[in-house]
Amino acid sequence: MIKIAIVEDEEKYEKLLLQFLKKYSREKSAEFEISLFSDGDEIVENYDCKFDLILMDIMMRFMDGMSAAELIRKQDERVTIIFITNMVNYAIKGYQVGAFDYILKPITYFSLEKSLDRALSKIDREEPNEYININMATGVQKVALAELFYIESNAHYLTFYTKRGNFRTYMRMKDVEHTLCALNFYRINKGIIVNLRYIDGVEENCCMVNDSMLPISRGKKKEFMEILNHYINSH
Repeated sequence: MIKIAIVEDEEKYEKLLLQFLKKYSREKSAEFEISLFSDGDEIVENYDCKFDLILMDIMMRFMDGMSAAELIRKQDERVTIIFITNMVNYAIKGYQVGAFDYILKPITYFSLEKSLDRALSKIDREEPNEYININMATGVQKVALAELFYIESNAHYLTFYTKRGNFRTYMRMKDVEHTLCALNFYRINKGIIVNLRYIDGVEENCCMVNDSMLPISRGKKKEFMEILNHYINSH
């Protein structure tokens, strides 16, 4: 199931995009879950990193698509963004916020189909869109695993170091280890699980993750290097 957000303030284009997506779904046997937003401020409010693809108009009344994309990118580097625009110069600026593609108005099915073919091919090659729920005193934080640097255990509490900040909760390491270590994470010592995608280097018995030097247990070093090398060679 591909989760798609349409961010469009013109009703006629919103309906047209929905029509084209339904046609694409029928023809390509693709399953879509579609959410609608009428302005950039609507999607950035309480953004939770759940989308695989965002179809975003650039010119909108309250918050333009470029500003919305900049805010989204601070939380979510993974999501694929396709801009909808009637001005080519805006499309060029879109690449500054990691836009995957742009479609010029008036939208045609052919242009959307070709862009979707490329985008979905990219999404299929990426890691699964997995999340973990962190129960805290103030509520529940839903964190995308793609945004999680590492987890540290201390006195029955876990601290989750993420791109959106650090979250501390009362939880045991074994409650998350089994799930995470099947998804390209590795427990480098008794109290730390790291996300392999964010390892910037290994020096002696430490690995660098998000500017932090984290110690690797001597007994785990050999296995860790084998798993890390396999991960690097397969990505």
